[in-house]
Amino acid sequence: MLFKNFIQFYEIGKDLGLSRKEINQIFFFQKKIPLSIDLLIILVVSILTFFFWNIIILIYLENSGAVYAQGTKYSSIGINDFKNRK
Repeated sequence: MLFKNFIQFYEIGKDLGLSRKEINQIFFFQKKIPLSIDLLIILVVSILTFFFWNIIILIYLENSGAVYAQGTKYSSIGINDFKNRK
C-alpha cells in the first residue's frame, strides 16, 4: 500500500512536469533547522515534561494524605446522635 502511494506520487509529479530531483525533495525534504538546535529543543521539552509530571505527582501525593492527623482519634459522632437530643 505504501509503495503503491509512493509510485502514484512519482507519476503525479511527472505529469506535472517535475524533475526526479524535485519529486525526491518532496519526500526527503531538507532540514531547515540544524541538528544542534533539534537536540536542544528535545532536551528543553524533556526537562519541562519531567518537571511538569513531578509537580503533578507532588500535588497528588500532598492531597491524597490522611484526613486526620497522625495520633488523633477519629470522630464517632453521627447525624443520628443529634436527632435524639431534647
